[in-house]
Amino acid sequence: LATDNELAGMIAGETMKTALIEARITSGTIGLMVNKDNVTSTALRVKGFRKVFEGSDFTLADTFFMEDDPQRIKTFVKEHPDYIAFFGSNERTALALGEQIKDSASKQIVIAFDTSDEVLTLLFEGAIYATLQQKPQIMGYDGIRIALEAIKGNYTEKNAVIDTGVKIIYKDSI
Repeated sequence: LATDNELAGMIAGETMKTALIEARITSGTIGLMVNKDNVTSTALRVKGFRKVFEGSDFTLADTFFMEDDPQRIKTFVKEHPDYIAFFGSNERTALALGEQIKDSASKQIVIAFDTSDEVLTLLFEGAIYATLQQKPQIMGYDGIRIALEAIKGNYTEKNAVIDTGVKIIYKDSI
């Protein structure tokens, strides 16, 4: 029971495309933000996000690594006012992006991941366009359900991978 992170990245990319259409933006550079280089989940999200923009008029910048220092992202955003949007692949990058966009009153679009109170506040305040949430309730519920079925001998599948999906959260759906 897990999130298919590459698919989740594609959903984030489609969400970004929708935001760009709404803003009537047809080309430009999008920044991709990751905390660390060696995290499989965020690497897969970036891979999926990139797939959505293949062959488009948008340029996806090289992936930028925060390295546990939110100020790196804030500085990067300040130094790239020409970027039209940013993708934050996890909570820490979402927070750094959202805080910088809010502080600078920028109109750059941010699509992010995770739903801490801080991320949701930035979403509500308009600094983040949308954020994607994994579905931990489904993971937990289905995990217990499958465990009970297995104990009873009714679940015999081995090495099954079950995608629990993601939910897109917008300001008006908080």
